Amino acid sequence: MLNKRYFSANSVISAVTWLIITVMMLITALIMYFLHVLDDKTIQDVHRRVDIAFTLEKENLYNLNIEYSYWDEGYERSIAKPDKDWFQSTYQDYMIEHYHLSYIALIKKAEEVEIIARSDGEPNNFDPQLLLSSSILERVMRSKNKKLLITRSAFFSEFNGRYFLVSAEPFRDESTGNIVDSSFLVLAKELNSQYLTMLSQKYKLPSLSISKGSQHNDTMVLSGASPESVLTHVYWNAQKLSDEVFPYALAILFAFMSVTVVLARLLLSKDFRDRDLYQEELFVAATTDSLTSVSNRRHFIALGKRELQLHTRKQTPLSLLTFDLDYFKAINDSYGHAVGDEALKHFTNLCKNFFRDTDIFGRLGGEEFGLILPGVRLDKALQLANKLRVSLSETPLLIDDVVINLTVSVGVVTLSDQSSIDELLADADKALYVAKNSGRNVVKFSE
Repeated sequence: MLNKRYFSANSVISAVTWLIITVMMLITALIMYFLHVLDDKTIQDVHRRVDIAFTLEKENLYNLNIEYSYWDEGYERSIAKPDKDWFQSTYQDYMIEHYHLSYIALIKKAEEVEIIARSDGEPNNFDPQLLLSSSILERVMRSKNKKLLITRSAFFSEFNGRYFLVSAEPFRDESTGNIVDSSFLVLAKELNSQYLTMLSQKYKLPSLSISKGSQHNDTMVLSGASPESVLTHVYWNAQKLSDEVFPYALAILFAFMSVTVVLARLLLSKDFRDRDLYQEELFVAATTDSLTSVSNRRHFIALGKRELQLHTRKQTPLSLLTFDLDYFKAINDSYGHAVGDEALKHFTNLCKNFFRDTDIFGRLGGEEFGLILPGVRLDKALQLANKLRVSLSETPLLIDDVVINLTVSVGVVTLSDQSSIDELLADADKALYVAKNSGRNVVKFSE
């Protein structure tokens, strides 16, 4: 019997406890450090992405304004010869809807403001001159004063108590790029909750707000027409991993599970190996004849069923041989069962010299054996049967200087119209019966 060793429960518990405590302390310290580093990186990254988002939005609005203010037909139909139908189709129906603008306005020579399109829900009862806010007015003045540096970009403005992203550009000649007169095209997009939500979704940003809340931890200045003018701020909350409970819980759980799994594998691996060996021993005991170490009848039949189905489906040849040692009872009676057992092992060892790896050999009971030959036709099966018969007759069993001559009778059958392994064995047994009644030590086949 194997001398099995087992770990004591106390040693396992102590080892697991101290390892978990040590690893958890180290991992917790490292995670706290790295989370603080990641917090700083996250805040910087979010701030940069918010800045890029508004830069792109200003650039897009500026390019849209340039597209229409550098257009001769746009100036002709907006300022020179105002066309109300064109206002409706171009500014109201197309630009307002397509680009989600709040207002489109014209600033004429005398700084007279005319709102020519507005989005649904925008009030229409306020004085248009309110659009000429400090930021827009500054842009107009800088455009008229050629000595002042003009930053060609959209900017932020406040009028009527609300904040807007605005682009105000003078109408220019398409061919020369020169300013036609002092008329401006103004495009305005309100910084309302809907627009800020769209920005967050479009650029994968946290929720943005113009109003500062207690939950906000970062901000950015929104400038007017000149970069140095501070109009308002936009606020957001950059998520800090160190403020979240989940990463800590996940780290602790991961550490605990990792240690537990490793220890469990170490402690249980031996048991698994022993179980695998035991299962292998059970399989061998259930499928192998203990005396001859070849397949027993049950396993032989099971393998035979599989081969029969395969060759019937593929319509390929299959032959089956049954062997019966001649006068085996007389050997048992004369020399004893121990010698009879040696005779059976002698026969099986001799047969193995003639088999292929694909052949199936098994003990069917007593002194009777079976052999399945996949892919072998009747003539080849008969040749093999005779080789085995002759080899056994020429190789006597020698025990304690006693020579015991052995012979075998063989029945052969080839798969034809049999539908089961039992029918195939029955036909082979019929041929074996004929061989036994024909003087023994002969091979007969079933037709």
